[in-house]
Amino acid sequence: MLTLEQRVYLVQCYGTGEASYNFAIHKFQQKFPDVHVCVNALRNLVQKFERTGSVQDVKKRKRVHNEEDAATILALDSVERSPKLSLRKRSARLNFSKSHLQRIFKENKIKPYKPMFLHELRNGDDALRLDFCLWVGKNQSVDLNFYKIIIFSDESTFTTNGTVATQNCRFWSRENPNFKITTRSQYYKKVNVWCAIMYGKIIGPYFFNENVNQRTYLEMLQNFLLPAVRDEPNFESVFFQHDGCPAHSTVLVRNYLQEHFGNRWIGRYGPVNWPARSPDLSPLDFFMGIC
Repeated sequence: MLTLEQRVYLVQCYGTGEASYNFAIHKFQQKFPDVHVCVNALRNLVQKFERTGSVQDVKKRKRVHNEEDAATILALDSVERSPKLSLRKRSARLNFSKSHLQRIFKENKIKPYKPMFLHELRNGDDALRLDFCLWVGKNQSVDLNFYKIIIFSDESTFTTNGTVATQNCRFWSRENPNFKITTRSQYYKKVNVWCAIMYGKIIGPYFFNENVNQRTYLEMLQNFLLPAVRDEPNFESVFFQHDGCPAHSTVLVRNYLQEHFGNRWIGRYGPVNWPARSPDLSPLDFFMGIC
């Protein structure tokens, strides 16, 4: 690397030596004996001087990736117009690879947010929810493994009208939009699915061939749930939870749970009351998206 002084002197030698590369190098090395210059280096320096009028290095301009900028604009515009579109469908629509889209989203802090099926709370619901949480906390303080002996359960209705489990829905945005889905499925073809979670174990899924009513729900408890859990080593301590669905709170169902679980069941009119409109208190909503 030559200093600015050395470059200027080298070009001057070239000019005074009637455009002789060898003469210029010879004169230069007489003044700077420790610096070696080859003919190609001098030729390039002279050409730079003739082209720009300077022997200084020109700073390289930052390359503008016009194609990349255009792709980013298209991707971000797509998110603004269709925030609920899946990554796969968006990739096909824009003719971008999924990895390319993921990189653009990551650079621009675009994230997929999961919606929540929201139940509107009514007067008094907050107090009931707090009571249940305090009950769990009290038992947890006595037995740190209390959460391991609760069977949480719920049903979900899958329909043909595009309303599906929350695990299959995403809203792409820089900030959480608190995306909510309201559903009404009684006029569409549907299938009812029941599932439960106990610590370290998934029970189900169980598919109802008919609507969920007192008879079909009781048959599920008798023929599916109880055989799946009664051989658990700590069954005598297990709590069973279900929500306040009308089929859950009939006299026949309550009597059956009382017979097999005693006071260890959680639900409407049960020994432990399950607060209505509280899917967010069930791990099924977070782990399986079935609520």
